[in-house]
Amino acid sequence: MGASSTCSSDSHESNSTTSSSSHHDRTVQYRKAYYAKNKEKEIARMKLYYETNKEKFSAYGKEYYERNREKELDRFKAYRAKNLERDLERKKQWYARNREKILAYAKAYDLKNRDKRNAYQRERRRRLKEAAQGATVTKVLDAEVKSPSAMHMDFLLNPVQD
Repeated sequence: MGASSTCSSDSHESNSTTSSSSHHDRTVQYRKAYYAKNKEKEIARMKLYYETNKEKFSAYGKEYYERNREKELDRFKAYRAKNLERDLERKKQWYARNREKILAYAKAYDLKNRDKRNAYQRERRRRLKEAAQGATVTKVLDAEVKSPSAMHMDFLLNPVQD
């Protein structure tokens, strides 16, 4: 009798596992269908929720990263070391695919911000010119520093005769 009760209990567990699995599958399917049907409404609801609670989310994120700063930095460094080559390759591919778009954006930005770009170029040229003049001034100062000693040596070698 004990064996038959064990067998029936095993089959009952098997049936409950199967029924919970199928129940889970039905729930997942229902949620997917509901979300697909009401996608725009759900997105709007999530945006509204985020906007009303933005300060709370921001404060939590800041507090979390302050509390776990070292752990997060270590995690980021480990990820970066592990995936650097892959990320660089992915970036190269993205730039290759979007080259025209990037150039068009850069051209539009330059046209829109021509005054800023020209001011930056003028400032850059002025700094380079000052740096170049600073280098020549340094050379001239070096020459001036050498010239008194040269004059002094000249005086010692050729004393003035009265």
